[in-house]
Amino acid sequence: MVKLLIIGPPSISTHKLYSRVSREADINLIGIVENESEIKDIISDDQPDLILVHYAEERLYLAETIKNSFPEMKLMFVLSSSRKDAIFYGLKIGVVSFILNNVTPHCLVQSISNVCEDQHVVSGELVRTLLVNIRTEDFFEKQLFNHKLGKHFSLSRRDNEIAFLVYKNKKNIEIAEYLKLKEKTVRDYVSKIYRKFGVRKRTELIQILTEIMQIEEKMLEK
Repeated sequence: MVKLLIIGPPSISTHKLYSRVSREADINLIGIVENESEIKDIISDDQPDLILVHYAEERLYLAETIKNSFPEMKLMFVLSSSRKDAIFYGLKIGVVSFILNNVTPHCLVQSISNVCEDQHVVSGELVRTLLVNIRTEDFFEKQLFNHKLGKHFSLSRRDNEIAFLVYKNKKNIEIAEYLKLKEKTVRDYVSKIYRKFGVRKRTELIQILTEIMQIEEKMLEK
């Protein structure tokens, strides 16, 4: 019997999907909740085998908090579209499954079963999104950058994203368009990063970031 917890609220159509899934003999739907304290209590008391997280910006914190508090807990992101930011963020915090919310009950049940058997599950359309973006963007370089930078500075996820784009010589307006932010928001982030690095100019920041990358590479060569 798989104990399933859903962090919602899901849409009406998805709720109907879960009502059908909950009738499966091998699935026990513990509940559909959203309050952080209630979620933690349920996890502690009922120890679900899998948590389905309906992806939304405000639930990113909840998903990461769950993984920090319960690192062995398995999370599945339920997405409304093939959002690369959601997929990459999920991979970063340890989400083991990604599905779209238009799946059939049979597909969802099979995905739940596979995840509980320690398999990673990514639906077809999301796999294509992953492959395309890994090929066309600096995905691996970005991961390496975050790893190396994390040894020297404590930055937030957004700080890391913007610092990487500055390192890649992107202008504020380009960063804003890429991250779907306002240009003023990017300027504020860049100013905050300047303060953390103790610099006043973009060229100084880029030089420090470049030196960090080069120092790490030289250490690996020895």
